[in-house]
Amino acid sequence: MPQLQLRSLLGQVNTLIQTSHNIFGFVIIKQEKLTNLIDEVANCIPADVKEAEMVLAQKEEIVQKSQNRAEIIIQEAMNKQEMLTNEHEIVKKAQETINNQKQQVETYCENLQNAAVKNAEEIKTTAIREAATIQNQANDYAERLFNNLAANISQMLDSVNTCRQALANQRDQQHSYTENAENETQETNTDYE
Repeated sequence: MPQLQLRSLLGQVNTLIQTSHNIFGFVIIKQEKLTNLIDEVANCIPADVKEAEMVLAQKEEIVQKSQNRAEIIIQEAMNKQEMLTNEHEIVKKAQETINNQKQQVETYCENLQNAAVKNAEEIKTTAIREAATIQNQANDYAERLFNNLAANISQMLDSVNTCRQALANQRDQQHSYTENAENETQETNTDYE
């Protein structure tokens, strides 16, 4: 609505200029009428126009503030980009560290497994050797034991044979004594007859 009123007032100013007296290119207008119209026009200027005038008056300050704000935004963006880049580098380094540690753990586990297999093979070989040694020692012990037993049995057989021989000799002697005694008895009997 103020814009329509402003146009109407500007139209009245234009009419006033055209209906006023023109002398040598100059227009004679009553000062009071022109001042009243100018005041009404000034009152009709919308707040946006007044604000725009203030903005134009302060444009250098606004431009400077805008440039400062733009520089702050650019700096913040650069800082954010640098932070993201640093975070990316940190993540990348962390990933590399994790990969290295994973590789080290895998190598350690593989070495541990190889060492365990080698150790188990050495233990198995040692156990087989010790078992063979124990078996040989057991065989040697059994052989000595059987040899001793055979020797003892042989001695016992010799003793038994000696005893049997002595018994046989004793029987023979006893038999001889008995025969001799019988012979003597018969001879003695014969002598008495």
